[in-house]
Formats: sequence, C-alpha cells, structure tokens
Amino acid sequence: MRNSITSAFLPPKHKITKAHKKTFVKFGAFVLLWQNISIRMSSICYSLQIILILFSGSLFAQSNEALLDSANTAYSKNKFDAAIKHYDQIIANGYESPEVYYNLGNAHYKSSHIALAILNYERAKKLSPADEDINYNLKMANAKLVDKIESLPQLFITDWWNSFILSLSERNWSIIFIAFIWIGFAGLLIYFLTKNRSTKQLGFIICVAAFAFSLFFLFVARKSNQISMSRNEAIILTSSVSIKGSPSEQGTNLFILHEGTKVHLEQTNGDWLEVKIPNGNRGWIKSADLVII
Repeated sequence: MRNSITSAFLPPKHKITKAHKKTFVKFGAFVLLWQNISIRMSSICYSLQIILILFSGSLFAQSNEALLDSANTAYSKNKFDAAIKHYDQIIANGYESPEVYYNLGNAHYKSSHIALAILNYERAKKLSPADEDINYNLKMANAKLVDKIESLPQLFITDWWNSFILSLSERNWSIIFIAFIWIGFAGLLIYFLTKNRSTKQLGFIICVAAFAFSLFFLFVARKSNQISMSRNEAIILTSSVSIKGSPSEQGTNLFILHEGTKVHLEQTNGDWLEVKIPNGNRGWIKSADLVII
C-alpha cells in the first residue's frame, strides 16, 4: 500500500511553513511522476517480453511446421533416413504428439530398425492409447521380434480395468470429467430455480449422479495421466544381451533378450537396471542396452 506524501516524508513535531509545504508538494509530485514513469516503463518492458515470447513461439511453430513438411516429403519419396532426421529434430525441439512418434516409427520400420520402430510406436501409444493405426503397426512390428514371450495370466477384472483406462486418452477422459461437472451444475440450477417438486427431485438426482460420475472420471483421468507420464518401461536396443542375476558383469547369466523386447523397470543400481519381462522372469541389465519409453 503506498503511503501518502504527508505520512511518508514529514517528520513529526515540527511546524510546517508554506515554503515547506510547497517543497513537499513539488517533491511529492516529482516522486509520483517518477513512479508513473517507472510503472509505464515496467509495463512497456513487460509488453515487449510478451511480444518477444509470442514472436519466438511463432517462429518456433513455423520451424517445426517446416521440419514436419520436410519430414513428410522425405517419407513420401522413400528417403527414410532424412525423414527420421527431421522427425527427431522436431522431438528434440520439445514438440511431442502421437502423430510425430507414429510417423517416426513408420520411418524406422521402413528402414528395418524394428527396435526403434517399436520404441516410437510405444511412445505414440502412451499419448493415444486407443489409436487403431498405432496399435496395429505396433502389433506388426512385435511380430518380427526374436523373443516370443507369453504374458502371465491376469485376473479378468484387472485386465478389463487396464483396457478400460487405455480405451481413451487422458485428454478425452478429462473432457468427459468436465462434461459431467457441467451436467452437475445444470442439475443444481434446476434444483434451485424450479418450484415444481418432481422437477426439483429430478434436478437433485441429476446433480448427485453427475458429480459422482465426475469424481469417477477424474480418478480414471488421473490413472491415465500416471500411465502416460510413467517411465517404468523400456525397449532393448542391443541386438542381444545376457540378463544377469546380479548388477555385475560377473553375475550369473540367467537368460538372453534381443532387441525390440519391452521390459518393465523394477529398480536401479548404478549403471544397472533390474528388469522384468511379461512371463515374470527378472534380472539385471546395463542401462546402455535399453531406452526408456
């Protein structure tokens, strides 16, 4: 809160003459003028910062758009190495989307880089789990793997719940959540604005049911977000690697995995990671032999 000129500058218990008052008024006016100039300068600087941010953002978007056009053109001409380079640059610029990862996966697949194709299909699937094209191409790429690992059977309810969460993306679950919030408020308005008893009851039921569903879909959206943001799965990129019984080169060789196999990360120990495969087997692997999805 800004102090007034009087309380800010006048010492107590002194008689104030007219000359003093004029001096104080002039000094106060100067201070106010300087503050006004400072505020205006701050506003100008802030506005310039906003303009620079918007301008750089526009240039950034144009740069990515140009890279995307170049990548798509190279892909259409079967220049897959060039397409891969452009898609990688887009991702390195900080832009992520299921389409970019999907296209990058296709370019790697066409180049016979099956492990890298699977890696990028998996990343695309994290962002858009229900996309049919992504899931189909991922299935086709997995069919080319050396390792054919059977998953442990799961309880029906667990399998159904996981499928339900992955049936839509986090964004779509969030939209459903917001929609039910609005329906709940609509029911609340009906309850308070109508005078008819039966209509009031209907509004109350709509309100309670909609808010209950909104909480449920909020929980689902949160779970979907946890899955998309998790970094507990990886793809092996080394052609073949021995899985050790301990985090050491001298550890017992338990089994061999080949490139493209997806593993679940359990824990870390220096440069070593404990991994688990779908059949329940686990062991240790060097972090350089895989890439986190």
